[in-house]
Amino acid sequence: MGNRNSCSSPKKSKRYQLPKTTIHEGEYNVPDGPCYGVGLTPDSRILVTTHDNSIKYWDLKTKRVIYTIERAHHSTIYSLTMSNNGTTFITGSKGNTVKIWSVDKPQELHKFKNITENCVFEVKLTNDNNYFLARCGYEEEAHVQFWNIRKKSLIKSFPLGNALCIAIAPNDEIFACSSWSEIKVWDLRTKELVSQMRLIDTSVIIRSLVFTNDGEKIITGSNAWLKIWDVGSGNLIHTIEHQSKLPLTLLKMLDDETMISASDDGVIGIWNIEEKRLIDSFVHNENFKIRSRYQDPKPRITFSASKDKKTLVTASNEGLIKIWDLPSRKCVHTLFTPRITDDS
Repeated sequence: MGNRNSCSSPKKSKRYQLPKTTIHEGEYNVPDGPCYGVGLTPDSRILVTTHDNSIKYWDLKTKRVIYTIERAHHSTIYSLTMSNNGTTFITGSKGNTVKIWSVDKPQELHKFKNITENCVFEVKLTNDNNYFLARCGYEEEAHVQFWNIRKKSLIKSFPLGNALCIAIAPNDEIFACSSWSEIKVWDLRTKELVSQMRLIDTSVIIRSLVFTNDGEKIITGSNAWLKIWDVGSGNLIHTIEHQSKLPLTLLKMLDDETMISASDDGVIGIWNIEEKRLIDSFVHNENFKIRSRYQDPKPRITFSASKDKKTLVTASNEGLIKIWDLPSRKCVHTLFTPRITDDS
């Protein structure tokens, strides 16, 4: 009997047709499921969220759903990334599929089907929106794929066992990937390895990483430390201790000096990287429960911030979504989606 927990998609029966993607105007009941992806447009006008294998478009001003895409993927959506110009977003799913969508209307623009035999845990768009990276597979089978969107062609597959997170530099020329306690930096033009960094304590897992806005440094997060590395030399520049009980699983630069982090206990941190200190922190959900393994390749907390640094949206794999006023660190709204019951 096959492994039911395997990421590989089951073979389709010749007699069974998978349900088709359906688009509804406004709110529509979709089964409750984890929210692994949120994307906020730069003007804070539209919020896009994932719910198991469905997608919702929200009007952030009215806090109402504009569109619901039912069965946007055939299985759980693990990652969503909004483009820098806010016109498109990309999703990756458990079912080996990556899709690119329009923001202005619920329209699928590109579909990359069966790009791997394993789950797609993370997808990242380049700043020019012409390419994407997909982190696929788990443990020794993990690898990162580099795709040309317009040509729908695979450029390169990087075998990176135990890959847990990826990041693209602001200039789109290099990307970094963590593999357990090691970081590798690759040139996307030459496809060559250009730099390598390694923690002294090899039992520590690097769960998150991000490039600084100038592309010269990489910041990594683990169970007790933030570490700042020099990209060119691979040298460790500075170590910052954090107080979270669990690993930092998501890091994003808000501006040249400020970074936002999320940890597996639901704590959102605001950091001043220049001063190398934590400015403030707040909790996504006081009753947040850990439902996954320590080294789970997908984060339990995700977030998206507006370009004007006024709005932050946080979400968790329990389905709770909150909108925050970032300057005051206050939750201004909680988004709920209808719950499906057995007799509904």
